[in-house]
Amino acid sequence: MALEQIFSLAFTAFMIGFSGALVPGPVFVAVVSQATKKGLIAGPMAVAGHATLETVTAILLWFGLGIFLESSRIRSVIGILGGGFLIWSGFQLLRFARRASIQDSVQQANAAIVRHNPIVVGLVTSAINPYYYLWWATVGNDLMFRGFEIAGFIGIVVFLVSHWMADLSWFTFISASIHRGKRLITDKVYRTILGLCAIFLLGIGVMFLLDSAPYLFSQL
Repeated sequence: MALEQIFSLAFTAFMIGFSGALVPGPVFVAVVSQATKKGLIAGPMAVAGHATLETVTAILLWFGLGIFLESSRIRSVIGILGGGFLIWSGFQLLRFARRASIQDSVQQANAAIVRHNPIVVGLVTSAINPYYYLWWATVGNDLMFRGFEIAGFIGIVVFLVSHWMADLSWFTFISASIHRGKRLITDKVYRTILGLCAIFLLGIGVMFLLDSAPYLFSQL
């Protein structure tokens, strides 16, 4: 188990997770809506609900991981699908970054329902998001496998914790900003961060493809 590989896995998982968290989606809406009522704690609580669902998902994937360990072809297919999905996400993020406005996203999210517990809202909003299942079927699955290859069960834990820290850092920042009534980051800074994350996703997507495609094509 090389520490360099562990750090690389942690950084990759964090950046991919952070890139996804930046784009306003169901969990973002939940955090903004809950922050007006629950305050600073809304972000971490919504992430806890989201992480609960991801833990269940990871456990289900773990029980099926043996199939992928025995088949390099299936592993390569998942790697290609994951790489393709990351590249698609990168281009979508670049398009979104051109006119993204953090202020507009927050104002639109304020219309959401705030009656329920933030943990429940975080879990439910994740469960009803089709993007969630597509991500875990491709990118999440592939990163779990890479983590297992690097350090066994510890590698999977490193991937999950790093992924959750990305969500926790962004959504805690959002809920804290709303709770304190302060202006969020400027749109220019927000767009720059989005653009950098998009480039990172494109690079990782290409890496996934280059890593997986040669083996698959050699078996055809």
